[in-house]
This record gives sequence, C-alpha cells and structure tokens, in this order.
Amino acid sequence: MLDGLRSTTEFMARSATSGARVLPDFLIIGAQKAGTTSLSEYLEELDAVRPAFRKEVHYFDHHHTRGESWYRAHFPRAGESRDWLAGDASPFYLAHPRAPERAAALLPDARIVALLRDPVERAFSHFHHERALGHEDVESFREAVDLEEERTAAAWEALAAGAQRRVVAERCSYVRRGLYAPQLRRWLARYPRDQVFVGLSSDMFADPTAFLTEVTEFLGLGGVSLAGIDLAPRNARQYTGIPEEDVAYVRPMFEQDAAELAQLLGREIPWA
Repeated sequence: MLDGLRSTTEFMARSATSGARVLPDFLIIGAQKAGTTSLSEYLEELDAVRPAFRKEVHYFDHHHTRGESWYRAHFPRAGESRDWLAGDASPFYLAHPRAPERAAALLPDARIVALLRDPVERAFSHFHHERALGHEDVESFREAVDLEEERTAAAWEALAAGAQRRVVAERCSYVRRGLYAPQLRRWLARYPRDQVFVGLSSDMFADPTAFLTEVTEFLGLGGVSLAGIDLAPRNARQYTGIPEEDVAYVRPMFEQDAAELAQLLGREIPWA
C-alpha cells in the first residue's frame, strides 16, 4: 500500500515537469516471452541508458489516450547534455494493430528492437504464464489453442478499430502472437528497415555478450563497455518440456509464417 502511494506521489511530481523530460530514443516492442525483460534489464545496467519510471509503459497500446505529457513523465529530464538514451520496453507493441502508426507519429526517429522466439515454445510458455497468474482457467494447452479464435477474434477487431485495452487479446492469443511476419510488416510499413532491429532470443541466450554488442551498436552506443553486466536470464519461469504431441499439433500453424518471415528478414529461421 505504502509503495503504491509513494509511486503515485512520485509520478504526480514527475508529471508536473513532463515538459522538461525526454521521449524515448528506442522501443523494445516484443515479442512477449521472448526475452524482452532480459534485454531491457541488460541495457539498463549501462551508464548510457536510463530506465523508464516503470517497466512496460504501454503508451502506444493501452494508454494512448492519456496524451504525450503522461508519456513523457515516465522518462528522465533532458538536462543540458545528452550522453545517454532512454527506452520503453512494452512487449504488446509488436502485436497491437495500432501501435506502429501511433509510435511513428510521435517517435519517427526512434530505433525499434524486436526479439522473436520459436513460436511453439513462446505459445507454451505464454500459456503456463497465464495459468500461473490465474488468468487462464483452461487446463489443456491444446484446448486453449483450439479456443483461441473464438475467445479473441472480437477483441482484436476492437483493438484494430481503436478501442481501449482488451485483455483477452493479450492473455489468450497463444498462436496469433507468434505469427510474426504480419506484426513486423506493420512496423516496417511505418519505419525504415535500418531503424528496426530483429533478433532471435535463442541467439541472445546462446551468446549474450555478442548479441548485446550488436544491439548497442544498432542503438548508436558502439564501443560501450559491457563489463560488470549480469547477463543471466531474467524473469524466466520453469516448466516441464512441451509434450511431443502438442508440438506436432501446433507446429504446422506456424509453417507459412516462418517461410514469410525468412523472406521478410532475408535470413534462415531456425524453427522453419
């Protein structure tokens, strides 16, 4: 209770100085359960990166009607010189149908960072995440996948039409949020390709130093020291392996998208 009150009081004070605060230089847009928490926390350990007031600001999806001043209140004051960057890591931005146009209107020069994970693994992790939080009452992963379209179609249509948050779209879209090609196309329609970095979470966790070096160079922080950064995975939930029959059932749902993604990015996709 006290922490929430302090947070509210602090944010009110920040809001009073929003005009002197920066907008983010980069967005980490998703995908959910693909390592975005790890990446954002790695970057925040750098002296050259300043964190937002809270994780997952969700301005371009949930809170767009609150206005630019509300958004600015989440970021540091500009100061006399800028030798650092500010970022916003909100993983629903990748999937949200209106987030790219909203972001481009306010932040046309921002750098966009997307992390992608094997969509079968992502879907299974997402399902167990929602089960652990008490948001999902369906016990079977396959049943949840079968129910997805019926449960979420109207919510996605409402979001595309400009409606405010529809939580079922976030919580129950296990397959849709792993169909990456159409999500990335929306962002690439609004931002030049050289402003969009698309990486694989498997690459990040296999060699986090090399991956983080690539990301910092993309952000214009080439040569920044990574010494002393804790590169262990963050916010990782443990769950048993995906049953083979579930993999066999779900994998074909992503085959066409994997082919389109390979063509879009000009690289091999390991789950294709």
